[in-house]
Amino acid sequence: DELLQRGLETRDDVECIVIAVPARVACDVMEQAFARGIRAAIVLAGGFDDSEKDGPLGTRLKALAQQGMCIAGPNCFGVVNVNTGMVAFNGVVPKELTSGRVALVSQSGSLGNFVFGPLMRDRKVGFSYFVSCGNQVGATIEDYAEYFVADPGVSVIAAIVEDLKNPRKLE
Repeated sequence: DELLQRGLETRDDVECIVIAVPARVACDVMEQAFARGIRAAIVLAGGFDDSEKDGPLGTRLKALAQQGMCIAGPNCFGVVNVNTGMVAFNGVVPKELTSGRVALVSQSGSLGNFVFGPLMRDRKVGFSYFVSCGNQVGATIEDYAEYFVADPGVSVIAAIVEDLKNPRKLE
């Protein structure tokens, strides 16, 4: 709490927060960030009661998404925007990022990382984005696909899917 307060008090231009703390405190951090005007979070932490009967942590996370916080995750590896060089990612990322027209969204961060890294590093495939969306409490595979379709810099959209939340959105 004190660390978050010190970090946010020194900056007023924070747009996105990366949550890399245990689930038991992640909601507190996110709620404080939301109260300070931060409307996006990449939640690397897992353990948010993702079972069919949502527990209190999962409920709090969903409430933040319903209030307008754009959430990647939880239980994800993070996001890489190759075009801007933004890497908020908990996996192995090639040292040299090769920009290109491929966007990849993967529910499984590990499996996506096994695709993204070697294709970029060994096959010289250029990417625009790699998103590990995890449990999709906020933004879903369909949301990312919609964003990629609207991006003129993306020609190929690849997805590693375990569960679609709103399949009709892909029509």
